[in-house]
Amino acid sequence: IKQQPGNHYNTYDDLFSIKKQDNESLSTLIMRTEQAVHLIKALRPATGFNIDKLDAELQCMALIRALPDEFTTFTSTLMI
Repeated sequence: IKQQPGNHYNTYDDLFSIKKQDNESLSTLIMRTEQAVHLIKALRPATGFNIDKLDAELQCMALIRALPDEFTTFTSTLMI
């Protein structure tokens, strides 16, 4: 797994997009969220990652997700 900004963003997006399926048990839902968090942790920098950096990443993610459709090209270039 490569530690690139787009990959990190996508893993957070995947985590926050998890929804319980109609026939899914709570234990399966919990397992899916645990897997998503495990992937997020695997993509973290080995050193220097702290709460301030997490806060900055979450703020950037919120801004990117808040942009309307006309910014699709712009947001796509951020993921490269």
